[in-house]
Amino acid sequence: MTAGQDRKWRRFERVVAAIHHAETEGAQVAWNDFINGRQFDVTIRFEYGLHKYLSVIECKDERRKISIDEVEAFVTKAADVLANKAIMVSSSGFQSGCRDVARRHAVTLLTLKEVEDLPPELLSEQLIQAVNIYDIRVEAPEGSEVRLPEDKGQLPYLLRKGVASDGKTSESLMTVVNAGIQHRIGLLSDEETTLTCNFPAGSTIELPDRDELLSVKSLSFRCRWVSARTATHPFLDIPGVYQSYQLKDEIEGTTKTIPKGRVPHGFDTVIEPGKFYFCPSLVFSYFCKAVEGDDVTWILLESYQHGTLIQAEIGQKRECSKYYVEITDPEEIKRLVRMLDRLGKG
Repeated sequence: MTAGQDRKWRRFERVVAAIHHAETEGAQVAWNDFINGRQFDVTIRFEYGLHKYLSVIECKDERRKISIDEVEAFVTKAADVLANKAIMVSSSGFQSGCRDVARRHAVTLLTLKEVEDLPPELLSEQLIQAVNIYDIRVEAPEGSEVRLPEDKGQLPYLLRKGVASDGKTSESLMTVVNAGIQHRIGLLSDEETTLTCNFPAGSTIELPDRDELLSVKSLSFRCRWVSARTATHPFLDIPGVYQSYQLKDEIEGTTKTIPKGRVPHGFDTVIEPGKFYFCPSLVFSYFCKAVEGDDVTWILLESYQHGTLIQAEIGQKRECSKYYVEITDPEEIKRLVRMLDRLGKG
């Protein structure tokens, strides 16, 4: 298992735990729990009347559908800890035959997906043709490459603020990309096309999220024509605000939709000064400057609006910590430390 895969699965497990925390009133929800030496991705404990109940959840964030063998193995695992309810959650669904096994053993099978929930009144019926640009890579002369991140709304900001230089002239990466498209506009279609912009020897690229210059041989990107509806008026460039989690019960055939902003992703988070945190529903990164009683002082370190970086110092009540998740990835912390240092020098 790679570090990237591990982080991906853990994010999925935390989302499942957070959803059940939000939707199961009065229950004790734990993530990555152990019972009698057995590990469970999520556990739910609650009392009703005179009795105590235990539900256990297995999470599978994989491209393939879950197999019958995996369902049967989880049935045995859940029975071993005397669970009252066993639940499997998949990001890709279940193979044929899993439902029969689940029905026989009273196992709930859920498929979890993220769905767009953009209010229809924000978009007009007018369609325009636009070039969709993505997967931008900077290749160095020795062959290594850097892929520009596309999450958190970073890409438009990096294109606007990134600068390419050949030692004599400089221009933004957006200008480089636009020129590459204009020179090859006749090649574009609704099929994916890869375009490459070559640079003279000795050229460099400076990115706002890095301290060092990147030696560059070429910049490549994928693009294609798409039809897009125009906006009726300006709106927030925060994807999470317009996204929901959709849980489909594969046995009952029912679907439940939970707005992303309602889900307490950091239901077990403890806020501490000097640490970095991420809000999944807003896709913002923060530094905790101080905690005094019930008051938290945040440095909003990274949030993007239509290609502009927004930073601020804000105050909030500690109870809101349930919407924040601590950032523990060393490389991400190192990057955010650089941003914090630059903010302090600004």
